[in-house]
Amino acid sequence: PPGLEATRKNWAVYVRNDLMADAMQAICGLALRKLPPQAASERRQFDTVEAFARAFSRNAETDELVAVAGERTFGDWLVTLRSELPAPAAWLADHHEISLGKRIVGEWQTCDDNTMLRLAMRLLAILIIRDRDGSPYEGLAIGPQVRDDYPINLVSFRDRAHLWGALPLDAVVEDLVGWCMNTHLRIALRKLHRTGKATFRFRPTERGLHPAGEGIPAPSQTTPRFWQAYQILMDVGAVSRDDQGAAILTAEGRKLMEAVHD
Repeated sequence: PPGLEATRKNWAVYVRNDLMADAMQAICGLALRKLPPQAASERRQFDTVEAFARAFSRNAETDELVAVAGERTFGDWLVTLRSELPAPAAWLADHHEISLGKRIVGEWQTCDDNTMLRLAMRLLAILIIRDRDGSPYEGLAIGPQVRDDYPINLVSFRDRAHLWGALPLDAVVEDLVGWCMNTHLRIALRKLHRTGKATFRFRPTERGLHPAGEGIPAPSQTTPRFWQAYQILMDVGAVSRDDQGAAILTAEGRKLMEAVHD
């Protein structure tokens, strides 16, 4: 109903932000997988994040991504993808952004790196294509300070995407890997300063970049405060439970819904 249109728009922002985070977590995780030396003969030292990102953009996974895309620039690839996109309401379509996000989260442990990189890059590309005019966080209390604390956000993502259009696809992968890893260092340093807790997954050292921490975190969707909101509805008497424990609308709840519809 019209009274809930603002809520619908805000949920759309939440979902876009969550999907972007899924793809970024996957790209950062793929980079961390490549950082540890697999054997003494394969040991490679990278002095900086930028040097590592450059090497990552020239590995087999990126080469396959570029070969599959088959376009000269990232912008050319977006044009091709735009013609293939499912309608926004076709949530169950294989190449819909919702389906891609679910695959990234659900298949992280079993999917090969080539496929995971393609899923993450395609998801980011679709988010760019679906982007609309106006502030990405319009209607939400997310100001510059919050965005500064979390440098990878829908605003910075849009700004970055404007620079990617004329770049070859492997250069975009290089920039993404560097952006994710440098952002991780920045946030980990802030947490160390504020809480004394070290959350580094890798560290720059005199001998180059080295893995740190325990394992590589899997991409995961955030948990919206749905159950807290449901509990509030229970507390004010808008919903209750039937004999089977299912939620039912109370008379008071119906009045509240009718007020929204008016």
